[in-house]
Amino acid sequence: MVDRPLNATEDRVAGSVDVARALRDGERALELVGTFDPHILLLDLKLPKKDGVSVLKELNQRGVKIPTIVISGEGDIPDVVQTIKLGADDYLRKPVDPTHLRVMLNNLAMHISVSEENERLRRR
Repeated sequence: MVDRPLNATEDRVAGSVDVARALRDGERALELVGTFDPHILLLDLKLPKKDGVSVLKELNQRGVKIPTIVISGEGDIPDVVQTIKLGADDYLRKPVDPTHLRVMLNNLAMHISVSEENERLRRR
């Protein structure tokens, strides 16, 4: 992975949520969460330095809640279950089908938009 914009999904998802960045490792992801407020986190379980489970644990310890889709290989099911328990919203198995990923991102983005609108209306 590299620290650069994600080419395949640089466009907008569901009209209002930008897809952020592809990062080279879990430590870098945790560094950027403090300076960048992503709408959605696509989190691979097998990252160098800090794996996906460790990233989610640390985000929880910090009190940071980011809607998350976990990306896993075939043998990672126990880890996927653990990430769901840690707050991940969904998971996607490798190899990633771009059409399925797009649907998942759109669904999660719509959920985020509805939640934000509900919160805005509650504050009135």
